[in-house]
Amino acid sequence: MPGYCVQGTVGTQVLGGAKKIEIENRQTVEVKLSVEYMSFSAHADAKGIMQLMQYCQPKNVLLVHGERKKMDFLKKQIQTELGIDCFMPANGETAVIKTAPPVRAVIDQGILMKSKQKYEMNPPDPKRPCLVHGVLVVKDD
Repeated sequence: MPGYCVQGTVGTQVLGGAKKIEIENRQTVEVKLSVEYMSFSAHADAKGIMQLMQYCQPKNVLLVHGERKKMDFLKKQIQTELGIDCFMPANGETAVIKTAPPVRAVIDQGILMKSKQKYEMNPPDPKRPCLVHGVLVVKDD
């Protein structure tokens, strides 16, 4: 969500909707993201930026412009107060943001009760999500 990108940069290409862009050494990269342009002041205080993050509810935040100490402070605020992953790459550094689609599963209560007995856990509440470690096998697509 950039406020400004210099003409002719990778940022302007992505904002323009390019699906492939050429980067250093004439390497072509497929663009697999969406970017929303939003005009806002890059000089807003931390409070304003935090309000923006609460409103937009992004999954990840990438801080790329500002004074190092202030960005460190903001990064910690975003992570602790909002629970959002926040990255702050140096100029020229690549940021790798891992994503994983959530997999929801409905599990028979009998299986959960067996796990409870095996691991001496409290009985699971059928009305609340429960973390279960296991293997998901998909058959026939």
